[in-house]
Amino acid sequence: MPDLFPSFSSFEYITLFLTIMSCLAGIFAALYTYLSYFLSTNSKKDTGKKYLEIEAYYRNFINIPPSIKTNELLKKTAMLSFNDGVDLPLEITDSLTTKYASEYFYLVSKLKRTSRYFEVNDNVISCKYTEKVLFKKGAFWGVLYMIFGCIAVYLIQTYSWYLETFSTGKSDLNFISSYILITVIFSLASITSLVSMFHIINVGEVSKIINKINIKKGL
Repeated sequence: MPDLFPSFSSFEYITLFLTIMSCLAGIFAALYTYLSYFLSTNSKKDTGKKYLEIEAYYRNFINIPPSIKTNELLKKTAMLSFNDGVDLPLEITDSLTTKYASEYFYLVSKLKRTSRYFEVNDNVISCKYTEKVLFKKGAFWGVLYMIFGCIAVYLIQTYSWYLETFSTGKSDLNFISSYILITVIFSLASITSLVSMFHIINVGEVSKIINKINIKKGL
């Protein structure tokens, strides 16, 4: 009976290395995207200019009589300008400029990738889901991450055993290609589940931050 978990072969080291590098690349890409907004607004001069643009946005598109119709295209263009291209729903942007002016850029950075989980009621921003529902969503992705991750690790560790047991000389290339493809699929599924889990965790953190601000402002 061959050893179920043989010592790593060159193929296994390469596959494991590529998996680790993919994880690291995804983490660094997420961190870079998340922090880039802070870096882009670090200059006081740029921040001051953006606040002037926000003031003009509020004056031209929000603080106007109901009888005056606004141009949605111009409104969207103005919003994208002072948001550095962050495409938030207009109702959230209107709420931020009206009720959350002092925390505007901080909340924009938080809502950059989570805005679809939030809604506006009476000009107050809140999460669409309760903390319990967010926990269940995060747990779901966490379970999928564990399942797909365990399968991927198992496939990597047992490659030699499966190659000796099921492959023949003529079909080695087809077997290896299929095995690598299946391993990559489960690895990517595991990474995707992990990213989704952390995304839901981030949504929960943003929800807590907004709730604290709402309580502080008496909203």
